[in-house]
Amino acid sequence: MKNGISNRTVKLSQLLFVVILFVLSSACTQENVRTTKITLTATKKIPPSVTASATTPAPTIPPTRTSEPVIVLEVDPEDLRGETVQFWHIWSGEAGDAVEEMVQMFNESNQWGIEVKPVFKESLDHMYEGVNRAIEAGDAPDLVTAYLHQAQTWDGEKELVDLNIYVDDPQWGLSSEEQEDFYPVFWEYDVWDGKRLGIPAQRSGMLLYYNVTWAADLGFEGAPTTHEQFKEQSCAAAYANRLDEETGNNGTGGYIVSTDHAAMLGWIYSNGGDILEPDADASKEVVYNFDNPEIEETFTFLRSLYDDGCAWSSESQYPEKEFANRLGLFSTGSVTGIPYQNVAFKVTRNRDQWIVMPFPSSVGESTIDVYGPSFEIMSSYPERELAAWLFIKWITAPEQHAKLIEETGTYPLRESTLDYLEAYSSRHSQWAEALKMIRRAKTEPGFQSWSVVRWALSDAARQLFKYYFTVDEVPKLLEFLDKTAFELHVGPEVSGVYDTPTFTPSPSPTATIIPTPSDTPTNTPSPSHTVVPTKTLTPTATITPSPGAASKTPPR
Repeated sequence: MKNGISNRTVKLSQLLFVVILFVLSSACTQENVRTTKITLTATKKIPPSVTASATTPAPTIPPTRTSEPVIVLEVDPEDLRGETVQFWHIWSGEAGDAVEEMVQMFNESNQWGIEVKPVFKESLDHMYEGVNRAIEAGDAPDLVTAYLHQAQTWDGEKELVDLNIYVDDPQWGLSSEEQEDFYPVFWEYDVWDGKRLGIPAQRSGMLLYYNVTWAADLGFEGAPTTHEQFKEQSCAAAYANRLDEETGNNGTGGYIVSTDHAAMLGWIYSNGGDILEPDADASKEVVYNFDNPEIEETFTFLRSLYDDGCAWSSESQYPEKEFANRLGLFSTGSVTGIPYQNVAFKVTRNRDQWIVMPFPSSVGESTIDVYGPSFEIMSSYPERELAAWLFIKWITAPEQHAKLIEETGTYPLRESTLDYLEAYSSRHSQWAEALKMIRRAKTEPGFQSWSVVRWALSDAARQLFKYYFTVDEVPKLLEFLDKTAFELHVGPEVSGVYDTPTFTPSPSPTATIIPTPSDTPTNTPSPSHTVVPTKTLTPTATITPSPGAASKTPPR
């Protein structure tokens, strides 16, 4: 390596700085929440804007919530007749067809005469941008699907309804048994500072895919549960590919690296780590903590795996074909990606058996990262809001939600939904195995700043696996990541990222300064977007061998 740590440090700083600069245009500053105004006697008049509360939102998610006093919605059922709900959603293809059919079923069968009008948005990015434009135009939809960190923006602009009002209503809400039917890790996520900003609409999770047949051929009887076991099996697979007669697979065979933020969270969570301060809430400027021993140990393990030639990077965003062709004993994929991986095995005519597993742990119980959009209701007037709520209540009921799962392959939101999925579960063994991980799953941060901090985490992961990076630089990498997360969370004005340093000219005008050329930082994906790329079932494998893959000597 010709460049020392200082040049690489500058390169990484420049790279992460690109993300920081985007924060101003994305307006990712923390906003105050709205104190919801409750109208007990419903009228058709749209209430005026409510003055924002001075209370700062906090991300504390209590296991149970008490509401005193209980608010009763005084809406006459007859006043719901003729209400029209504009419903913006992100389901396409067969899942979109299923949603359209369910909407039609609700319109034809609901006793109040409510009509829901579905409007498809190409992605959660388009949803977020479209809602923002609609709010500015004064024509916001009534019901949307979005991530919590996106919903935070609208809540700060006094545009969201606190759904606790509807959930707990004795006439229109959910019983305690119905609420407890939701998996807690999904149900509690959308509660923010005592307010319920959303109801779970869809949840997925990031897992490891594991080729059981190939592992058995290598002499292993079960899936690894510790870092040591994971490395042993990865190195054995990489070594096997280096020693076989085929030269095109040299440098492959172990773990197919993923730098996706959800995969990195899976590794961090399973190692007993967290990226948040223990007392993190939105009233504090410092909420993220990447520079801690557990994350350093996680990054060090992954880089060491790469240095030993037991992990490699594919240019395919979805390396299903590589995994199906025994170019990786382990790969990373989502719950919703399971059907695509099965198709890849069929296309390659590979009869190997594979399973899903959580990320291995060096400290105890393994876990996974879960994520997904929720339903949010935009502020309008009681009858319209109640009509939107009744549709949410209906479509998240077990019988309806099971139909959506059969088309999307996502997690069930409620335990009783499994009663309608027995046949589906028997046909999809990997999905059934993934169900066992829900109880020990962990969610992503709910802060509004997470919309950009997650890209900084992915950016740091890409640096971790660059050829010029060395394992001794992990502490400096995490230090920069921590600083970047802070700047993205508080915004440029508080962090001082735009502060202009005072320049004192030299008294000698004869000196000519020739700047030294600096490295051009790698482009970072637009941090404000939630990327939902098109799936490619048969990607071309581009192999980037790790340093340890250069020789035929057995790994240490």
